[in-house]
Amino acid sequence: MTEAILILCCLIFLVSIMILKQVFDVNISLRTENAEIRKENISLRERNSEALKEIKKIKVEYEILPGCKVLLKNYGLTYKDENHDFKVDYEADVIEVSTDQVKLTAYGFTSRDSKANELKNRSGIISFLKNTWIDKRSVELILDKTHLRDTKIDQILQ
Repeated sequence: MTEAILILCCLIFLVSIMILKQVFDVNISLRTENAEIRKENISLRERNSEALKEIKKIKVEYEILPGCKVLLKNYGLTYKDENHDFKVDYEADVIEVSTDQVKLTAYGFTSRDSKANELKNRSGIISFLKNTWIDKRSVELILDKTHLRDTKIDQILQ
């Protein structure tokens, strides 16, 4: 009886050793996988940091500042005498900039509407957008050589 108990204890001990070995092997493989993931994480952080630097650089190049030229596309207007709705694409100078709006003064426009293109209406349509605050997301920056030169000079001076 004692021998049977001793043999049973030995078998249980051997089975537990085999289970511990399997757990140990799994632990080692998980540690190896963890080390690889850490290396990949470090690599991704470095790439992310480089991408953020590039985004900041691009943001500075394409930042809307006072004096920039912008397009305001499909701006809806109404001709009051005939209650005629039409859209124009304004070309404007930026006067002031806030966090989410820009103050614009138009210097030109284009339209497919015949009423808008009449010579007598031209000055009224342009003067409509004089010192007017518009949502920043509505305008598109016109990138000309002057703007790019100015941003590069600003980057050098900073």
